[in-house]
Amino acid sequence: MDMIKLIRRILSLTVLIFISMSLLTNIGFAEKEKKEKDKKKKSKKEVVEEVEPSNNAEAGLPVDLNSLFPSDSTEDSSMSGILEWHVQVKDDNNNHNLNPKFRNWWYTKLEGVSTKAVSRVIIVGDGWKGRDYVLPVYSYDRKTWQRLRPEEVIPEKGSEGYFNYSIQKRFDSSVVWLARYYPYSLGRLNNFIKKHIKNPFFKVDLIGKTSHNRPLNLITITDPKVDDKNKKRIWIQSRTHPSETGSSFVLEGLIDYLLTDCNSCCKKVDLGKLIFNIIPIVNVDGVVEGNARLAPTGVDLERQWLRKSGSDNKSLIDTVAPEVKLISSKILELASVGSDFIAAFNFHSTNALPNERPFLFSNFRRSLPEHGAEGDTMLIRQLNFVREVSKEYCGDTLYLKTSYEPGVTMDKKIFPESWWWVNFKDKVVHGTIETTSGINGCFEEWVNWRDHLNLGSAIAMACQKYYNFFVEKKWFRYDAPSWDMKELLRYASEASPEK
Repeated sequence: MDMIKLIRRILSLTVLIFISMSLLTNIGFAEKEKKEKDKKKKSKKEVVEEVEPSNNAEAGLPVDLNSLFPSDSTEDSSMSGILEWHVQVKDDNNNHNLNPKFRNWWYTKLEGVSTKAVSRVIIVGDGWKGRDYVLPVYSYDRKTWQRLRPEEVIPEKGSEGYFNYSIQKRFDSSVVWLARYYPYSLGRLNNFIKKHIKNPFFKVDLIGKTSHNRPLNLITITDPKVDDKNKKRIWIQSRTHPSETGSSFVLEGLIDYLLTDCNSCCKKVDLGKLIFNIIPIVNVDGVVEGNARLAPTGVDLERQWLRKSGSDNKSLIDTVAPEVKLISSKILELASVGSDFIAAFNFHSTNALPNERPFLFSNFRRSLPEHGAEGDTMLIRQLNFVREVSKEYCGDTLYLKTSYEPGVTMDKKIFPESWWWVNFKDKVVHGTIETTSGINGCFEEWVNWRDHLNLGSAIAMACQKYYNFFVEKKWFRYDAPSWDMKELLRYASEASPEK
């Protein structure tokens, strides 16, 4: 009987082991089958991404994205994973009669980009001298932007004065934003303003509407506890040309320094003595609507400071752009309330030669006596200002560059600086400060947006030095302004920039 029970137990265990092994085998087959199905699904998805990319350029971006297609439609070619896009740079307001150099801004979004292989993006019709001057930027989230490497930008054959180049890179995301230079949108400015809006030293006022009914704002930065009548004013306007985004980063750096790094206890900029009045974006419509240089009305706002004939130098003719009329009227209003202007700067950014440093664009030179003693004083003050910015930034980075129309006197020109000169002469030091976007002569590397921020803080500190030197006329002995023209002229160049 005991033997029979033992045999039954052995048979039961054998059956149980067999059943367990069968179940494990079936589970293994099921898992293997599931993995094979998942693998097929994944493989199919990757092929779709490579063969059928979607043309989904972001609405409102300032480019014409002509085509988005594989370089070859054959099966062998599609297996390579190399995609090709053609980006056609747009003329301002679609006006094909403009000077080619106006056509220098593009910004677009790519979707369906393979992360497994190199993508090729051909930029068609850039109006500014090709790869030696341009090293585009890319982003995966529109927040963090990186420069491409020089070897990833390849010169291509152009025509009719335009320059083509291609970007060849394997990206790390299927969604990529590409731009000719670091973008600075109206949305970024609005977020920047919101960051500081509760700061008691910061105020924003609406001074009017643009041609297309958008707000034109004035930022004021000063210590509200001190009476404005005991202060001096500094006027700054930026971004008259929409594609010159570097100027907006410079301005952001200046404002951040005044409100964050500096403020009421700052020793380098005293907001109890200075008022900064700032137009952050002059050409709001052009920025929003994707132009490189002009307003959507077709005018260059930089050349709209057209004064009435006769003895009235302050009033502009009736047909000038509303943005310029609003700005000039606001300056006159502020000048009448008891706190005088001592400086006025116009921030721009230029397509400069490689290794070109930032510069202050001046209309004065020692060999032009038509401006008289006041012109000589203006030149000395401009050179001193440039010297102080350079000391705070990079030793010899910013310099003064003379006008490319040296024989034309200021009263014959139609820039903002001409208006300031005719109305205030040497009482207000003025000039256009141009930052560059290429390889910088000081840092010996391609300029990035942080360089612009640092330049902005250096300009803020130089404004206080200028106040100390030429208003209060007091300084430490080792920090006195130089009157030696030979020493000052090392910060000058006779070269002729294009404004």
